[in-house]
Amino acid sequence: IRKRPGQLWVAWSMESDVNYPLLNDPAFMRAFDLEMTYRRSADIWCPYLPKEQPFADALAAPVPDKTADAPVVMFQSASIDRSGRNDLARGLMDRIAVHSYGRFLNNSQLPRDDRSGGAKRAVIGSYKFCIAFENSIGVDYVTEKFFDPLLAGTVPVYLGAPNIEAFAPGPNAFVNASDFAGPDELAEYLVHLDRDDAAYRKYFAWRDNGLSDDFRRLAAAASGNPFERLSEIVAEHCAAQR
Repeated sequence: IRKRPGQLWVAWSMESDVNYPLLNDPAFMRAFDLEMTYRRSADIWCPYLPKEQPFADALAAPVPDKTADAPVVMFQSASIDRSGRNDLARGLMDRIAVHSYGRFLNNSQLPRDDRSGGAKRAVIGSYKFCIAFENSIGVDYVTEKFFDPLLAGTVPVYLGAPNIEAFAPGPNAFVNASDFAGPDELAEYLVHLDRDDAAYRKYFAWRDNGLSDDFRRLAAAASGNPFERLSEIVAEHCAAQR
């Protein structure tokens, strides 16, 4: 495709560069003037990170009672797997009770039609743990799978970005599946936390202590609308062409 004089080309993607390797291809990316992606190195950062206010609202509310009759919940519909998440999920389900509400390994149904996300969040909050497995493993690729459980008041069991600590609202806010050799070790640890209330409660200390300074800075960097920033850059470019 011929690039016309004065045009700005934007490589805009919220998908992992593992799933779309062209995002890492210098020859392909050279055609674009701006990168607008989830990567923090992008010209315009488009993270999945919620704004700071939803976290403030979550901190102001009590941790929901864990009323579900299983310790673990999972919401996954797509079978895309470049992280090993599907086998890990199957392995966990063989060793600990997991209620799966998505199409993948489905064994549970939402109590009502969920069009706003409210029912999903309420369900997540009634479990002690929520499986949060990304479909691929890449730096900065941290999606709503990680943030939804934190906002719902449960503990994410995370598989994904190697720099996930940079996206956590505080220390000891999640269980990192990568710290365990496989489903046996991970399930054994979750069973331990399920039985030891004091050990489990430590995963909510960040709520008592408030959002970390690092997380506040991250949320502030993500607070703007990326399309507004893109509009500003386009306006600056147009003005320079006059």
